[in-house]
Amino acid sequence: MKTIHVAAAFLLQAALFAGFARAEEKPVVPTDKTKFPIILLMGQSNMEGAGYPVFPKYVSGIPEVLALDQDLQWERARIPLGRGVSPGNVFARYYAELHPGVTVGYVQTAVGGKSLRELSPGGELYAEALRRAKAAMESGTLIAVLWHQGESDAGNGNYPDQLKTFVEQLRKDLGAGKVPFLVGELGPYDRGFSRFNTNLAKVPELIPDSAVISSEGLTHRGDELHFSGYSDEIFGCRYLMKYLEMREPDSVARFQSTFDAVVADMTKQDLEYVTFVNPSMTLGETRPFGWDAKGYDYGPLPSIRDTDVFASAPASLRVESATPVNDFVGTWLKDVKGRTLRITCKMKNEGFDQCILRVAGTNAGFQPAFNQTVADATNAGDWTEFTAEITVPLQAMRDRLELYVSGKGKAWLDDVTVEKIDPPSAAE
Repeated sequence: MKTIHVAAAFLLQAALFAGFARAEEKPVVPTDKTKFPIILLMGQSNMEGAGYPVFPKYVSGIPEVLALDQDLQWERARIPLGRGVSPGNVFARYYAELHPGVTVGYVQTAVGGKSLRELSPGGELYAEALRRAKAAMESGTLIAVLWHQGESDAGNGNYPDQLKTFVEQLRKDLGAGKVPFLVGELGPYDRGFSRFNTNLAKVPELIPDSAVISSEGLTHRGDELHFSGYSDEIFGCRYLMKYLEMREPDSVARFQSTFDAVVADMTKQDLEYVTFVNPSMTLGETRPFGWDAKGYDYGPLPSIRDTDVFASAPASLRVESATPVNDFVGTWLKDVKGRTLRITCKMKNEGFDQCILRVAGTNAGFQPAFNQTVADATNAGDWTEFTAEITVPLQAMRDRLELYVSGKGKAWLDDVTVEKIDPPSAAE
């Protein structure tokens, strides 16, 4: 039974990354394996995909970037609602842009919350990752392994030596002896990770054809654990630049201007990411930019950018379901734990049995720590403005603003403000 559960987890993950809706025809996979470069993504949640906000480019997908789906088939890579971006998504995007006419594929095998021991040879997660990687290599050429893992091993002083053993076996099993193995540092925003990152400096000495990717200056999405979507954009470009230095030095100069522009733009946007983004749904395409949080196992409730019905132009957030649901969509809140917030919004509801805006968060153990209603729009048949003040407990570390609905119907949210009306507590 356990093997089935592991395989099922990978299948769900593959479906999420390849995307559920595929209106266009199946993509054309190059017949020449040497012209279909493949990257293997391994590690835990930051490589699995946890960066918010998610840029529209990754929501709609890029024709030149494919992901291996649950049936071991190549599909256009998309990041669905409820899943964040990873450095691997970014690497694949910019690799394709740097090589016009080239299709690049990635194989997602990272699993959140797993230690190196749990991911290592002899375990079911490793066996499943190997199965997927080998299936991908039947149609393409593996050019790099992107690794980000260690939050579960932050106190492991033997990590570099253990990683060396892992890489030796992986390369042997894949017949990929000289494929670059690129290792990302943990986030600099957690002081507990500094010793681990210092220890990672040993990796290039221990593992041939490997490199460590700096996380200097990068920020978190608000939970002090996962990189923000802006920082992941920089991080993925750093992975790519290191790969180019190792394997395509002639491409370094061509990528440099793009790399510099990404760093400048993302650093600026990251600094502006104070509490949350896109409060009036101005940004985005099919989905309002930044409204990527999702509940209940990636169920059917969508996050739709409605340019026809809104409280203020040009758009609102709409959720809808023709069948009964019990679900939410929302956005991540940054640096609000221990703070008193004044929240305002405009909402309306057509048909849902319950329609509320709430703030919810989890503790360090990922258990629910806080859930408070900000606005109850169940009976708001037309646009209605709501205002509330709430205090977020200090132990609520991963906080979201959620539009929760139950039943079936349509509901809209617009013109959201979240004001921190008191300074951080002394404990914070």
